[in-house]
Amino acid sequence: MAKAFFRSISLCALTACGDATGVDQIPNIDGSWSYTNTWSGGGISCSYAPGTLTISQTGGTFTGTLATPDVICTIGAEPPSSLGSVSNRIVGTVTADGDVTFGLGPPSHTGRVSGNSMSGSFTFVDDFFEPGTLITYTGPWTATR
Repeated sequence: MAKAFFRSISLCALTACGDATGVDQIPNIDGSWSYTNTWSGGGISCSYAPGTLTISQTGGTFTGTLATPDVICTIGAEPPSSLGSVSNRIVGTVTADGDVTFGLGPPSHTGRVSGNSMSGSFTFVDDFFEPGTLITYTGPWTATR
């Protein structure tokens, strides 16, 4: 009986039983992450001051909040200026392959999870700097815990 118990413990350890990092397991991304990103388009470049990505995960889906104390933008040759703090609710998915997507509505973030880090690309279309003129903004993002 004891041999069978220890054999199954050893087998579990080798195959990552119950570990969200095992084969065909959805990564556990629940919790708080330090988040940064930069993006540019149409002569504008912006970056998030290090912020917080807070995730509440259920299986392969999650909700949460993406917040930063400041967004700094440079428009053309102008000096950088602050847009202030930003806090938004997000929804997303994560797969057993480690693919992650999330955003405010349609996913604007795509990337990969690798242990205690995530990274990828950020893309969105908006007209907030030039009303009536849609601009595509793109750039990298990273999150670590």
